[in-house]
Amino acid sequence: MRLRSLICCGLVGLVSASAWGSYDLILISDSNLGVVHRYDGDTGLYMGNFGNGDLVGCGGITINQSLGLAFVAGGTTAPGYTIYNYHTGTFIGRNDYVTGVKHLAVMGSSGMVMANNTTTITRVAGFGISGATSTWTSTNAEILSHIGVDSTSDVLSYSTETGRMIRWGSAPSGTPESNVMDTAYIGATGAAMNGTMMLSVRNNGVAIMKNTQNLSAANAEGSAPTSPWNTSIDIQLGHAGYAFGLGRLAGQTRLQRYIRSNGGTSSIYNPFGASRTLSQVNTVAGMAIVVAPEPGGLVAFVAGLALISRRCKQK
Repeated sequence: MRLRSLICCGLVGLVSASAWGSYDLILISDSNLGVVHRYDGDTGLYMGNFGNGDLVGCGGITINQSLGLAFVAGGTTAPGYTIYNYHTGTFIGRNDYVTGVKHLAVMGSSGMVMANNTTTITRVAGFGISGATSTWTSTNAEILSHIGVDSTSDVLSYSTETGRMIRWGSAPSGTPESNVMDTAYIGATGAAMNGTMMLSVRNNGVAIMKNTQNLSAANAEGSAPTSPWNTSIDIQLGHAGYAFGLGRLAGQTRLQRYIRSNGGTSSIYNPFGASRTLSQVNTVAGMAIVVAPEPGGLVAFVAGLALISRRCKQK
């Protein structure tokens, strides 16, 4: 009965948020517990997890919202990536062809691009459990991470150790289109794309924007949170000019909301409100955000909760 009550309360919150079109479903991969946690970004409500402990050692996470799929890098189930329905938590499949994946991103309808903490970026065609691969390679022998794809289909990555920014065209090539140093990105994490702008976050919680078509241009930097963390993990875009950043402070995982300044017309993201402690997360690895889930996805999520309820009742 208690479980049913909790589910009903959660559904009321979900329906209300979806009706207003302002609901951000935040997915956080946990490399120690081997699961993906789900949160309501607006309220901080914990909405359970999926993965069944099979994702120990996992890395980042990304989504294809049109397909309702989450792709989790690495883990005990796959050295490449594992695929789930992020509404119901249903396991879909895995791709083991590319090994050691740490960060990944969706490349339009072309498939996936991923980084495995080497000098090479790999593309896998399609969104299934197999597909032809092609690669981009750094010419500076630097470890690449935090990969993203902008609205022109250019692939962006950078080295958190040196701050070197690298851009490739949509066609695989060993020679980057652009390759510059940006010391502001030393220790930075995340690669959330908004058109031709890339949003990342520094270790002090400051969000920074980079023009992906002009890597040598000045960055747009926001202000620091009132409770900054000392280790940044990831940052992703929410609805209506919002963004959410993840970091670690004194062994705790912190979630900070940001808002785009000047009514959403500026490229600067400033902290909005206080950060939250996510007590359910043990070892955070990455984050993805589903913006204002569609009604069909909400129905699927409800079905998933109902299935959990039935299983608990049987036990």
